[in-house]
Amino acid sequence: MALRNSQNFSQNGTDGAKVPETDQWTEKQHKDLLGPQRPRPTKLWTKRYVKIMVVGDSGLGKTTLIRTLLSGPGEKLDLHDGSETSHREFLKNPEALCSTLTWDDDVDRVTWVYRVQDTPGYGDDLNIMTNIQKMKAFVDSCNKKWLEIEQDMKRGVDMTLVEDPRIDLCIFCLPPHRLRNIDIRYMHELGQVVPIVPVVTKADTMTIREAAMHRADVMSRLSNPSLRGLKGPVNVFHFEDETLERSGVKMVNGMYHMPPFLVVASNEVNREKAQQDPPIFWPQRQYKWGMSEAFNPEHSDLLNLRSLLFQEACEEIAATKRFRFEKWRVNYLKRKAAAANFRQFVFKVTSVAAVGIGAIFLSSPYGKGAREFIGNGFKAKESKADKVEPAKKKGLF
Repeated sequence: MALRNSQNFSQNGTDGAKVPETDQWTEKQHKDLLGPQRPRPTKLWTKRYVKIMVVGDSGLGKTTLIRTLLSGPGEKLDLHDGSETSHREFLKNPEALCSTLTWDDDVDRVTWVYRVQDTPGYGDDLNIMTNIQKMKAFVDSCNKKWLEIEQDMKRGVDMTLVEDPRIDLCIFCLPPHRLRNIDIRYMHELGQVVPIVPVVTKADTMTIREAAMHRADVMSRLSNPSLRGLKGPVNVFHFEDETLERSGVKMVNGMYHMPPFLVVASNEVNREKAQQDPPIFWPQRQYKWGMSEAFNPEHSDLLNLRSLLFQEACEEIAATKRFRFEKWRVNYLKRKAAAANFRQFVFKVTSVAAVGIGAIFLSSPYGKGAREFIGNGFKAKESKADKVEPAKKKGLF
């Protein structure tokens, strides 16, 4: 074969190497395929799903925060305000409070699908533990949906093509100035099923000194809640130091102190920057004494948070979800198997007990009377039948 095709090669290559005389082969392809390095395979387009849940008290601006995080220049997201939604309505149709953001990564050929799940404020519920259990049940229901898809024998579709309903992390909105015990308890309980990213909203209502003191207080209470019934720290999502550095988080005393994030969100946008070329999405809040800018690092940590969630920490968030789900799946299947074994055990014990009770009853005087009564009844029926039968026979002849 080599001798037969030798006329199709020429001495135009470097160092006398023969290269194919065809327009389909370029110098770049020569280097990629024939060079010292192995060729890089062409990737196929895939989809990656990330789902973030936002939880917090009523009136903290959760919907405004979601709109500021997801919006871009010239975009006006029409979000459903969850402040008037009851928990019963939320559990019945959580999709009504879910917003979706999609963009393509042309380099890695990945379509990222981000879903942000808003929730009703918990401040209106008198029994806070009921609210906490509902949110934990919602997170578990999302895991169960994915498990059912995995175990479906009729699925017929690759799991990478299926929309992932699982919750990756929870943005927990905290009030400025003061951290309440109810917030600590809520984060600690909810952190058992999903990692928490604490965010202090309306940070522009605090002075520089108040903001620094509040940040330190939240950090201290997260690592040591010091509340009755709570053991261990709150399960806060851990961002790697390199990821925090890439997102622009500044070091304090040689360490990264994030979270909590102190953020400012607004529905008002700077129109001058929106009309620039290229346009810039710049939310801001106008006061009599000045301007508070949501993405100004001197005013708010929102730009760092946006960078982490949608750029620098995407892979970390997805990997943490996979690891957490595998652990949840093992525990869930163990509990399910133990419950099935217990039901089988109860059935066997009940059956044996029923047989034993029946035997004791039949051997008792009441059981003997019952047997004699039943036996007499059968004998009465037989004797009646014997009397009727000869009469019928006699009438026939």
